[in-house]
Amino acid sequence: MNEHRTRGVAAPGEVVAALARARGFVARNGSPLAKLRADVLAGEAPVASAIALVEPRQLGSGAVGPLEEEGEAGVATTARALAFLDELGSLQHPCAERAAVWLGSTQNPDGSFSRGDEASEDERLLFTASLAARLARSGRVRQSVLDAAGEWVAARFDLESVQRGDWEAIAAFFPFFADHEGELADAALQWCGRELERGFRTGRFDALRTARVFVLCAAQALPGAKLDARELVPTILAQQARDGGFGAPDTPDWERVERTLDAMLAWVRLR
Repeated sequence: MNEHRTRGVAAPGEVVAALARARGFVARNGSPLAKLRADVLAGEAPVASAIALVEPRQLGSGAVGPLEEEGEAGVATTARALAFLDELGSLQHPCAERAAVWLGSTQNPDGSFSRGDEASEDERLLFTASLAARLARSGRVRQSVLDAAGEWVAARFDLESVQRGDWEAIAAFFPFFADHEGELADAALQWCGRELERGFRTGRFDALRTARVFVLCAAQALPGAKLDARELVPTILAQQARDGGFGAPDTPDWERVERTLDAMLAWVRLR
């Protein structure tokens, strides 16, 4: 790996070269979908070619179908497809609109959302927060849906999970409270920001995980965090392995591919 750097702004040429190396790693080790995602992020394929993967598979209800899975589309696969479209910057595409509207129609009477499996309430809390934030950004669901989800999440917000440095909780709550106003929002954002920065400074969260939260919030700066997103870019560059990927050599290929795609997304969105 390159010498570790934590300060400064990466030169554009460095990022372009790193994107090319990362794309090569994904091409050698990734699935067809992963390869296409890498091509789009590297600017070597049009966004339309990626959207075409999810647009044709739709149910009568308007849900977007699975990307690489067999079987009928459901809440979990449609939410994953919407996240994919968000990654592409395509939440305003008609395909995303259909997915968002359908997902909004699956809301439980109490305001929460469920993947359709036997998830615990904690898992349902994080899923609802993540999905509600993305639905809010889409601008395609009724305000009453967002308000109901907001009340359900706020009533169950787990400050202790944030304070103990639970990355999954921070990654779910940060974009949620950024898009949902309420009495709790300001305080929750400050706590999430402080703990995100603390996690990064102490090494609990690596640069990739930290950058992922900035990407999820579509922000260069976050409340409560004295951390600029651009500071993370050269740090991530320094963590790229010689083969272009991310993660230890004994890490499963699929995990290294996902980490590499996360790095590419961070370089594109945060530089």
